[in-house]
Amino acid sequence: MSCSTSIKSLLDIQDVNIIVDENCVKEGTYKGKRCKYISGKLSYIPTHCVKCGVKNTDFTVYKNGTQLSRITLPMTGINPTYLLLKKQRFMCQTCQCSFTAKTPIVQRNCFISQNVKAQVILKSAEAQSLTSIARDCSVSPPTRSTSNLPSRKTIYPALKNTT
Repeated sequence: MSCSTSIKSLLDIQDVNIIVDENCVKEGTYKGKRCKYISGKLSYIPTHCVKCGVKNTDFTVYKNGTQLSRITLPMTGINPTYLLLKKQRFMCQTCQCSFTAKTPIVQRNCFISQNVKAQVILKSAEAQSLTSIARDCSVSPPTRSTSNLPSRKTIYPALKNTT
């Protein structure tokens, strides 16, 4: 098993389109706190344009640079962990629209990973304050209390019988 595969396994990144290089873990600071940054790249060949739906034949949809996203991951040890993900941008020759590569790690226009959201929901079942949950999961208290977080039952279907 390569080092990049081990890092992806440790961070529970299951998307095969995300590539992390050797020596991708760096220490730094964010908002005055020590943290760990993992750098990676998300790229693939799209089958069609997501805007107009035209099939990608003869490179009608081509690569058009990258967009850097800082995605909040579950904490490793005592440090907050962020994935600096270079998402591939694509351009469609038919409709002249551009779009960004997608990954199941995060929802569209969101920078908090699904694993962190699941962690917040599980911790909310315990007797903890919103501030404590937010601090433990490296999110802000308003993020914890927003209604866009899915319920525990949608993240862990096996919990349906326990509630």
